[in-house]
Amino acid sequence: MDRLSLAFASAALLVSIVTTVVGYKQLSLSRRVRREQLEPYVIVDISPRAPESQMLCLSVENLGPTVARNVRLQIEPPLRSTLDSQREEILRRVVGRTIPSMPPGRKIIYNMDLGHKYFAADPPLPLVYRATVNADGPFGAVETMTYDMDLDVWPETAIHSETVVGQLKEIAKKLRKG
Repeated sequence: MDRLSLAFASAALLVSIVTTVVGYKQLSLSRRVRREQLEPYVIVDISPRAPESQMLCLSVENLGPTVARNVRLQIEPPLRSTLDSQREEILRRVVGRTIPSMPPGRKIIYNMDLGHKYFAADPPLPLVYRATVNADGPFGAVETMTYDMDLDVWPETAIHSETVVGQLKEIAKKLRKG
C-alpha cells in the first residue's frame, strides 16, 4: 500500500509541477502580448501623397497606442530623386536624424519625387528599398522592424501618368515658345 501511495503522491507532484510550468509560460506570454499591445508601432513607407497625386512621398507614422521615442531609420540603398539636386541630400538628412518623439497617430511626410519622372528616369532609379526602424517605447527598446518597400507596385497606377494640370502646363509652355 505504501508503494501505491508513493506512486500517487509522485504523480500528483508531477502534475503540480507541469501545471505550474504551463501556468508560468501562459503568464509570461500574456505579459508579452500586453506589452506589445502598449508599444508604439512606427512604419516607413513610400507612396503617393494623396489619391491620384503625382508626388511620391516618404512617410514615417506611429500606428501604435503610445509615444515612440528616439525613432531611428535606415533605408538601403539611399533614397533617390529626379527633383532638384538638393532633394537627395534632404532625404539623406531626414533618414539620418533621430526623431525625438512621435505621439500615437503622428505622420510625418517628406516629398520625394514625381511618379512619372521617377519611373522614367534614365538610368533607372531603385524600385526596392529596405527600411529598418528602431524606436523606444514605454518599456525600453521596441523590437527592430526591417522590411522592403517595393515601388514596382506603382507604375501601372495613376501615379505613373502625367496629371491633367501637368499636361496643361506643358501645353502653355509650348504655346509661349511659339
